[in-house]
Amino acid sequence: MILHVARREWRELARQPALLVSTTAIYGALGAVIVALLCLLEFVHGGPEMVAEFEARMAAAGLGGPGALEGWATQAVDITLFLLFAQLMGVTGVLAGHTILHDRVCGTLPFLLLSPVRRWQLLVGKVLGAVAFPLLVYGVFGGGLCWFMSTLDVTQSARLHLPPSPGWWIAFAIGAPAWTWFVATVCAVASSVTRDPRSAQQIVWLVQFFTVLLCGIMLVGALPGGAAEEAALLPFAGAACFAATMMGEAILSREVTR
Repeated sequence: MILHVARREWRELARQPALLVSTTAIYGALGAVIVALLCLLEFVHGGPEMVAEFEARMAAAGLGGPGALEGWATQAVDITLFLLFAQLMGVTGVLAGHTILHDRVCGTLPFLLLSPVRRWQLLVGKVLGAVAFPLLVYGVFGGGLCWFMSTLDVTQSARLHLPPSPGWWIAFAIGAPAWTWFVATVCAVASSVTRDPRSAQQIVWLVQFFTVLLCGIMLVGALPGGAAEEAALLPFAGAACFAATMMGEAILSREVTR
């Protein structure tokens, strides 16, 4: 039943090609900017005289001294990872935040609630359908971008933040998708209590601002601690996903009485 609901949700999203194209374009634009910046830093890193001049200019501007180039590269890596995680959570949250409302507006929600599908299965299927495409784009573009960053000499000071670091694998392949599922579930549940798209959009953006910011900072902040710190966040992500699903089931169970 979960997969049936997810396929139905995916078909609804496929009817909006502009939305899918814009999702891909966001990652493409982010990748282009980061690649250009890091290629510039890599070029500077290749010449001792350019490194000395860069660090002198940064020191004169109060933005660092010796080692400023590696520091800027590390900051660029961390910002890139945060944006990758944030975009995944943000895009998925927007898509999931209109799933149940769409069925309400179309008049199909009562039929879904009266069908032989449990409330939590309906919610999980909706979220799964919303998260599938953004997660695919995130894996392809984000994984490729992180691999590219790991091949540069200027980013070696951030080796714990990039592949093949175990901490990066946990954050990228498990932590970010888990927190994304939590954000998407919360957005789907939050919008399910609204009656019009405008109210749903306002609620979704409010929820997203705080959850995406907090989850993104946690994931990136734990990277210097390696696999141990990243793994320590996973139980909290699992508990958050479970709590959000149970809350959503309770809320959806009241719909048939309205």
